[in-house]
Amino acid sequence: MQVGIQFWPWYRVGDVAEYAAMATKKYDFDTVWLCDDLQYENTAVILTKLTLTLNNSVGTAVTHPYGRNPIDLASSMSSISDCLEGNRNVIMGIGTGGTVQDHILHRMKPVRMVRETTVFLKRLFSGEMVEIDEFPLLRDYWHFKGDRRAKLRLPPEKDIPIVVAASGPAMLRTAGEVGDGWMINQFCPAACLPGLRRGIIEEAVRLVEQGRERGRTETPFKKIFVSHISVSRDERKAKDFAKRNLSYALSRVLTAKYLGTIPVAPLLGFTQAQIEPILDAYNAGLGVEGAARRVTDDMVHQSGFLVAGTPQQCVDPYGELVNHVRKQGFDHLIVGVPLGPDVPEAVQIITEEILPSAI
Repeated sequence: MQVGIQFWPWYRVGDVAEYAAMATKKYDFDTVWLCDDLQYENTAVILTKLTLTLNNSVGTAVTHPYGRNPIDLASSMSSISDCLEGNRNVIMGIGTGGTVQDHILHRMKPVRMVRETTVFLKRLFSGEMVEIDEFPLLRDYWHFKGDRRAKLRLPPEKDIPIVVAASGPAMLRTAGEVGDGWMINQFCPAACLPGLRRGIIEEAVRLVEQGRERGRTETPFKKIFVSHISVSRDERKAKDFAKRNLSYALSRVLTAKYLGTIPVAPLLGFTQAQIEPILDAYNAGLGVEGAARRVTDDMVHQSGFLVAGTPQQCVDPYGELVNHVRKQGFDHLIVGVPLGPDVPEAVQIITEEILPSAI
């Protein structure tokens, strides 16, 4: 199983590059992944910086079709790919975004949007002349002209796999059918520790395979699991920092269902009264910081959406998570954000204490 590491663009370009360089010197990470968020540093710019300073593949985990014009996105990813030498490549994770994106973007018809964007990009990457009217949702959302064609004049010389992030039934089938891989993260109900323990991830795997049968493709298919950890020798700081990301996941608990059928909140033991203040913070424009202040310590452990605490507190649950991931046949594990309140310290702990015990 390959192992990658993920960073947020919450930090300046130079800082992310420094953290990534430190991480890849300490551990044999196959790929450096970057979240895509419109309101922080530009993901394509950071990835370009990483391609020029590291000897690793790079990827987005994930970018989303509502905030990035697909023609511009194709051009950006192709240019990044051209910066990579040897057997390194760029992997494009695509998903619908989450709570932060919900407040500034119209996320209409998500399954269809991801499907159209994935197929559109794959055809552009292959150098095809693409008929815009074959993709009506993209045409209308981006105000493209009908009866026109698009073509990437300098398509990438290397393949750019497109990995679809999915947790609901329709999106899982779509990932298998049109994607070059499937990505699921620990914030998803089927992939959090309670979901893994219940074996719900097995149904998600089955639905992806169902989609692959429908797509009838024999090309290599990646299965990527994004874990989440916040570790520090200062327990208080580790847990408080974890609440930023946890607020993001908890804000969707009231409407979330395991694989589209079973409500998540009661299964995880959360009540509407616990979750509504977090959601209200986002609706009031208070952002991640404001919402995080409404997350309690008990919620951190109860949700299983991430592993948080001191190295000693993280080793066992992270090891358990990795065992579940291996059993389900995932071939790539991403050590995901937030990592920790002090990124250099967190990277050192993860590479020297957490991963050697878990992998």
